[in-house]
Amino acid sequence: MCQRVAKLQALEASLTRLQRACDGEHPVQECGILAALSDTDIA
Repeated sequence: MCQRVAKLQALEASLTRLQRACDGEHPVQECGILAALSDTDIA
């Protein structure tokens, strides 16, 4: 159970970083969120 919570907390931190990286007005392609998500191991 503790490992699952730790994985969820790590996922939350990653998503928060991605959200901050994509703040502002620019095309989605420039923020890199899709590339970062495709490189993330969520298994």
